[in-house]
Amino acid sequence: MNTRLIHPQLGIYPETLPTPTKAKPLFSGVNHSLKGEHWLDANEFKAMIAMASSPYIGKIPKIFTKDLKQGDKHKVIYQALDELTPLLRTLKNLKNTSFEFKIASSQTPIQIKRIDSGGYGTAYKMNIDDKTFAFKVYKNPEFISFYGHGSYGEMATGLYFSKEKYADLAQFHFGNPEAGWAVFEFISKNETIDKRPKQSFQSAKAQLKDHSNDNRINDIRIDYGGITENNIIIKNIEDYKKGLNSPSLKIRKNTAQEIKQLSQKEITDAYIYTMQTQAPELQAIVAQRLNNIGHPQEKKLAFISAMNTNNEDIQALVLKQLHWLPSSYKKYAFKLALKTKSKKVQAMAISKIYALEIPSASKIKLYRKAMNSKNPQIQIAAIKQIGFILPKELRTKAFKEAMAINNPSIQAAAASQIHSILDTEDRRAAYDKAMATNNPIVQEAAIQETRAVFHNFLERKEKYADYVEQVTQNFQHAHSFKLKLIA
Repeated sequence: MNTRLIHPQLGIYPETLPTPTKAKPLFSGVNHSLKGEHWLDANEFKAMIAMASSPYIGKIPKIFTKDLKQGDKHKVIYQALDELTPLLRTLKNLKNTSFEFKIASSQTPIQIKRIDSGGYGTAYKMNIDDKTFAFKVYKNPEFISFYGHGSYGEMATGLYFSKEKYADLAQFHFGNPEAGWAVFEFISKNETIDKRPKQSFQSAKAQLKDHSNDNRINDIRIDYGGITENNIIIKNIEDYKKGLNSPSLKIRKNTAQEIKQLSQKEITDAYIYTMQTQAPELQAIVAQRLNNIGHPQEKKLAFISAMNTNNEDIQALVLKQLHWLPSSYKKYAFKLALKTKSKKVQAMAISKIYALEIPSASKIKLYRKAMNSKNPQIQIAAIKQIGFILPKELRTKAFKEAMAINNPSIQAAAASQIHSILDTEDRRAAYDKAMATNNPIVQEAAIQETRAVFHNFLERKEKYADYVEQVTQNFQHAHSFKLKLIA
């Protein structure tokens, strides 16, 4: 079974085929060594998982395996959730959809119902007999956040805190960070903190910085994203330089993350200093802090220092913030990016055409130049701005030209822009064309546009139902257990 489900452009791939997998849990290695002892950041944790014999972490509650036949019961559970995840990722926006399924020889049905979706994933309520769990599917497992969000960040934190139960933190049970799913304790609205263990997770060995304090139910934290270790305080540029030169990689990274603590007088110097370190892991963190610099001229200096690293990843990160640059400098910065040899950097620049303060005719010219590049990365960056940079009368033609390119990723980018087409009939025709590709990536993008295409609720509901039935039927043909749509 294939657990690497990331599409290079879209971050998702909704159709997978079962292939052999190693399902040995990491109880003797990663689990025991990290529980309450070592808190890895997302990159460190990802590297450790990549070297391990299996991506599965945590401990499966007995209710999951209680009536499975003898053998590798854990493998059966892992395989089922690995296979279910891409389907749920595909149907993530279908709010009232619930599923019921049975795993292998089990007679116990498992029900899953969507609860809510956030910036990094979608949460589902999972019922097995009288037990309820929270099942989280991450949008893009490969995404790495400096503040502990996403598949690797949240599961690294979850594993660290899994040694104890806490009054104010939902417990992490088990998951697969590589495939992007995890099972947590479910916290209902009736749950109260006074009936839980007395210990607070804030009393753990590490000092904490909680970047998402609002993600709670009755004062119980339900989301591990945003909880990070806070082991350094930056008061001035000297503290910053000292931290950046620490022998500890974790302290160096935490120092870079806290650059925003510096005064406006010092933050530009710290930014430029970091770009001169020859340390990409620190430069990548600081490159995204252009918005913390107040003075326009200093923003320009910081931008130049990032571009001068000649590292395409750092250049792309700083270009992502081109809209923060002073108006008079945006055009120069854009041209500077296009002169690089990196297609990644050029694509990021193209994705910012909308932010350029130039005439509409110039934006049209840049769009056409991007489409003539024949580079999918650059073309996708341009297509995703159809609604921002092209006048209404050119959008339908641009959509048709993009759909004529025999590349599902490009077609999916075009499908995501159906809402920007002005004429109602053209919009419907665009939707039908996207769905007629029978490509799951293109269809997944098009189905998100139904609200813009079909204003009649019943018609829209019918289109959703047809799509869900098609996807679930395809799923049934390729996977190891039967799934029933119940709502």
